[in-house]
Amino acid sequence: MPRKDLGDLRVDFLNRLILDLYAEAHNFDIEGFDSFAVKTLNHFFRFDSAVVATLDIPSSTEYSVNSLFLHNQPLEKYTDRNYWESDAPDPMLMRAVKQPNRSVTAELQHMPEMSQAMLAYADKYEIKHSLTYCSRAPKNNAFGAIALWRARGEVFSEEEGRLADLLLPHLFQAQQLNRQHHALKLKLANLTAVSLICDLSGRIAFIDDSSVEVIRSEWPNWRPPLLPQQLLESLAQDQAMVFKGKALKIAGALHGAFLCLKVQKLSESDILTARELSCLSLVRAGQTSGQIAAQLGITERTANFHITNAMQKLDAPTRRQAAEKAAKIGLI
Repeated sequence: MPRKDLGDLRVDFLNRLILDLYAEAHNFDIEGFDSFAVKTLNHFFRFDSAVVATLDIPSSTEYSVNSLFLHNQPLEKYTDRNYWESDAPDPMLMRAVKQPNRSVTAELQHMPEMSQAMLAYADKYEIKHSLTYCSRAPKNNAFGAIALWRARGEVFSEEEGRLADLLLPHLFQAQQLNRQHHALKLKLANLTAVSLICDLSGRIAFIDDSSVEVIRSEWPNWRPPLLPQQLLESLAQDQAMVFKGKALKIAGALHGAFLCLKVQKLSESDILTARELSCLSLVRAGQTSGQIAAQLGITERTANFHITNAMQKLDAPTRRQAAEKAAKIGLI
């Protein structure tokens, strides 16, 4: 599809584009659809890079990113944000949040909200001009967001802003259909429930609200869109792709280039008791069942009972592996 000048765009051409977005929502996987959508937008807007994200924005001064797709930008662009965002949120995003469903445009160096650290960050990733759009989701504080960036040339025009206001609501509607369709497809094919989908680098493409809170019960300071590194490494090292921590259990399965996870909070019966932890600690120290029993003042049979229970709860085939697993996740 050739790029057309804005003055030559026709209603039927726009309608065909919008219908394509909805149709392809069922044909692409999650990352494939985001890539298709961004490339489709590039038929109408000249831009050098972009981001598509879902966000939780509880106030005008804070937000968290739940899923992320970067176009022509490295993942480091997101991780580098922590350098300056601890003091102030993204000013372009906050402008867009204040007027949802309407695009905002700006030349970043002329924005009074931009600090020197923010400008240095924008210069590093070759971002000079931005068009940012936020679409409020049905749930409170939930937003879809897209930013288109130019490294040089003219600022996005008012006409381009009006065109964005026409197209981007449909992009987000089609994106939601794509997520729902893909998650349901994976649910039917594999896990009894799919609550989190990420790529193999740990970048989240889909997550439900409850999973965010459950994962934070294990890692209180964690926030999306990157999986906790400890979780990613544990799943990679475990052939069964099961992680069991202090507060949660996560079962994973590979589907092509995606990792699909089922996240569950541990029940009381799944949590290791103090006696089980004491036994594992002594196993790790190299003691036998008889030595453990003598030290804890219990019978050898009771010591074996606690060790076996701990192995089952940690999905470990041997007592030694159970002890190492418990140590790795900080239980002992």
